Amino acid sequence: MDCFLDDVLAKRSPRLIINVPPQEGKSEQVSRRLPAYARLFRESIVPGFATKHNAAVRQVVHFELVRHHGSYRCAGIQVSIAGFPCDVLIVDDPYKDHLEAHSLTVREAVWNNFISVLLPRLQEGRAVLICSTRWHQDDLVGRRLEREPDKWRVLSYPAIAEEDEPHRLKGEPLSPRFSLESRLEHKERIGEYLWSALFQQKPVAESGNLLKRYKWRYWQHPGMKLPPITMQNDKGISISISNHHLFCRPLVLVSFQVPC
Repeated sequence: MDCFLDDVLAKRSPRLIINVPPQEGKSEQVSRRLPAYARLFRESIVPGFATKHNAAVRQVVHFELVRHHGSYRCAGIQVSIAGFPCDVLIVDDPYKDHLEAHSLTVREAVWNNFISVLLPRLQEGRAVLICSTRWHQDDLVGRRLEREPDKWRVLSYPAIAEEDEPHRLKGEPLSPRFSLESRLEHKERIGEYLWSALFQQKPVAESGNLLKRYKWRYWQHPGMKLPPITMQNDKGISISISNHHLFCRPLVLVSFQVPC
């Protein structure tokens, strides 16, 4: 975050995306503490939980930064902000739930509001920070990274580490607020699709990324009754030229009698 603020002061037009699971304190840090700490910013427009964050930041500013100049403005997605310039644009959780994130109509509305209403408010050289939980491949973060992959710095924090990180090892939870056992229990309850998006910040296509469900077909030999077959697959599929070969092994279940 210090690097982000340095880039703001230098007017380098920083673009930062922070992906964090639910209930890990991202709104407290990004939408409340950051604007109060960065007292020199003229406007920060937060389209998320506007009323709650606005009151919280004003309390912080009043009690901690009373002798510094700066202002903070919150606005919902559909609220007009015409006439208000912006030095730091903070977008905090533009989707409130699963239904909104999986509605193409809502995703289009969020996208159009972002590019036609929010971005034009930015002053030259100023910053954009999107802080969200991933819901869908086509959410606001997904669209920005698809269109401008080289312009955004992405900080993604999975609920359970998938590899060793500077401050935790592979398999450890993100914070002590939730134990590994509770996270795994939650994963079991909500299923792999929602877990991958909301908690690991890696949304996948609802029909599968590579093997589409709607393309699967059942086949039976017309003149032969075959025994049950189980397929074991290890799909080394990637854009790398050094990935492993595709492995596929059929396991045929055959019943037989052992003589006494």
